[in-house]
Amino acid sequence: MTGSGGERGRIYRCRIRGTYGNDACPGVVVRAERLDAAVEAMWLSHVSALEHGDPGLDAIVRRWSILHDPERDAQRIELMASLDAARARRELLQHDYYIEGRLSAERFRELSDAQTELIETLEKEAARLAMEADLTVFFADGEALTEAWEESTLQDRRMLLGCVLKSLTITVPKHSGDRTPIMERLVPQWVA
Repeated sequence: MTGSGGERGRIYRCRIRGTYGNDACPGVVVRAERLDAAVEAMWLSHVSALEHGDPGLDAIVRRWSILHDPERDAQRIELMASLDAARARRELLQHDYYIEGRLSAERFRELSDAQTELIETLEKEAARLAMEADLTVFFADGEALTEAWEESTLQDRRMLLGCVLKSLTITVPKHSGDRTPIMERLVPQWVA
């Protein structure tokens, strides 16, 4: 679907029909406001029904925390860099001991144990940061979730939709001026 403005407001229309003609697709044209409201209601209903641990909800929370808590994301990035560096040092120690023979067994164990301990500490910290993502907006009342949606930018909304929705099909109206409720014409394919 592509969006455009018209005399009667913004609309979405079938891109395939616009590009390849009437024979390629019967075409769908729908008012943007009507479709946006339906998609919002559908998303809110679906997300509020998800349970803690659901992959779609976990994806939303991870992405939400990155978008709305840049400090936590910066901590995560720094922590992951430290973890990668510690793993690389341990691999270098193993190379120096096993391949090059530059370290005594005692010195290798001492340095390797220190790196392993550091790696375990960093992994625990990374897990803690991941668990501390603010889930309250997704488990609070529906008003908090609605507020979060309303405050989101178009890009944020697309990201939130993409976490739980693989595709969304709008069926062709039965006839011109069809008044079938838009929710009955939407066919979502949820991620889980």
